[in-house]
Amino acid sequence: ATLLAYQAAAFVSADLAADDLSLGLRRVLQWGAPLVVEAACVLLLGRTIGEWAVRLGTVSPRPWWVVPGRLIKLAMGPGLIVAIGWWDSRWSLLALGVLAVASVVAAFAWPDHRGLANGIAGLRPVVSTWRHPDRDPGDQVPL
Repeated sequence: ATLLAYQAAAFVSADLAADDLSLGLRRVLQWGAPLVVEAACVLLLGRTIGEWAVRLGTVSPRPWWVVPGRLIKLAMGPGLIVAIGWWDSRWSLLALGVLAVASVVAAFAWPDHRGLANGIAGLRPVVSTWRHPDRDPGDQVPL
């Protein structure tokens, strides 16, 4: 979205040219900026933007596991997607496909449909209100 916004601004403005961006800057705008937003959401709220959109939260089985669980979720979820997307290889598209299939299989394999990142992180998904699931446990519906 950030890369598209820059290209739209370049189209409107005579001072900016879409071709002026180096490959490195394009990658930062395309993969780095969304990762920063996802990292903030996962680390501060405990859910990705997609989980927030469908009111799916995660809770930790133990209070001391909240921060490590969120770090693992970030690394195995959005972090892994960005790492594969950033990877300049002809195999990166295949790797993204394998990751997508593994995520779907993991969602059906875990008893509570945790998904790959939540399962590896040891976080349990809950359907919740728009409030934070760790702070408002009375509003949670386990899957």
